[in-house]
Amino acid sequence: KALKDFCPHWSPGLSYGPFNEIRSNLSDARYYIRGNSLTYKEMLSESVPFQLSPEEKANQGRLVRYYLEKLTGFNGDELTEEILESLNTTSGRKLYEIPPSEALVGIATPDGKEMVKALSKFESLVDLDCSLCIWETELYHDKEISTVRQGMSSIPRRLTRKFLKTNDKHKLTYNRRLMSVSDRQSDGYHLLFQHTETADGVTTNLPTNETVCAQKVVLALPKFALQKINWSPLREQKYIDHLNSVRLVFLSKVFLTYPTPWWRTLATNKANVTYSDLHFSQFFDWGRSNESGEYVMMASYADHSKTEFLAKLNANGPLVNGSEPGDGKVSQELLDTIIDELTQAFNINRNDIPEPIRAFSKFWNSDPFGGAIALWRAGYRYEDVIPVVQRPSEKDEVYVVGSDFSKHHRVLWTEGALSTVDRMLENYVW
Repeated sequence: KALKDFCPHWSPGLSYGPFNEIRSNLSDARYYIRGNSLTYKEMLSESVPFQLSPEEKANQGRLVRYYLEKLTGFNGDELTEEILESLNTTSGRKLYEIPPSEALVGIATPDGKEMVKALSKFESLVDLDCSLCIWETELYHDKEISTVRQGMSSIPRRLTRKFLKTNDKHKLTYNRRLMSVSDRQSDGYHLLFQHTETADGVTTNLPTNETVCAQKVVLALPKFALQKINWSPLREQKYIDHLNSVRLVFLSKVFLTYPTPWWRTLATNKANVTYSDLHFSQFFDWGRSNESGEYVMMASYADHSKTEFLAKLNANGPLVNGSEPGDGKVSQELLDTIIDELTQAFNINRNDIPEPIRAFSKFWNSDPFGGAIALWRAGYRYEDVIPVVQRPSEKDEVYVVGSDFSKHHRVLWTEGALSTVDRMLENYVW
């Protein structure tokens, strides 16, 4: 809804449409789990490679909702964010206080938990000490998710152009790392920036810096970057404790292009989308590029421990022919591992697969990102944390926005960042 309201009002010319990457045509998706290839329908209703209890088997098509009922007694038709926040477990604790890994103990068999992990597609939603994350998948698994057809980067690009045209004194400066913010002076806040340079996706510090004065400051930054800024309110223990209410999660993506879509023509287990318990985790057929004519696959979309494993493979050794340089590199060992796993999932002879034309990777597991997304830790209430994080000092006009500290599953989406901007504008006078 926020995206639909945003596009025509703030940036004429943008249009939105369905976002298929996460839930892309589930009717056409396959799961390659424990050496078995299953359709989405088969995962929900037929024989699966999990030893489920009779009760779990009877609720196979609604396993997460079944566990929620067992844990809280809630069996209403419509589940909302407000209901999730208010639910008590049978032990009397609030649902948001208990991480799923603990909550599932006693109500789920070990294989039931593993099946939930397979259906959620992201191991971090089940394995980490996050709050309502696994239950929140029930809020939007059958809802439309929208994106901007022109690409999400078109939002900041168009807003920036509008900002620069509004006043000839407005400007945008690249390659500056914010080092510190002073206490308020007679001429405002002094922001110290270190100059940087970026080559092949890798940013390095330069020995020069500059100071900028500002009457008000908005830090549109994730948790990892906030922790590096030297400003006294950000260093107070109370603020640090609130920053630690969310955990950063590693993500990675690997893209390959080919002259032909061999995964469509050679695969026994054909699917536009494949989810797996192997290290590649998720595969997406991105179709044919309008620019190059090459066929594009997102060969791997992984998180948490799988990302760490793949990052180690990509750290050393020779690069594949056609690899992007620098930060986007793909090593031969990384490519071989992913392709070997895809041959299992697709049931294809490895020798029949050609070499890629181009290869590109992105790992959100180190500086300057620290992680790709944030998940709320169990035990924290949004209403207690967000106001403190968003305005670190009540006497200062320095504000924080960004999806890391938005509510519910919005931490996973750009909509979360937009919602924090809305909150800032609604709660503070500008």
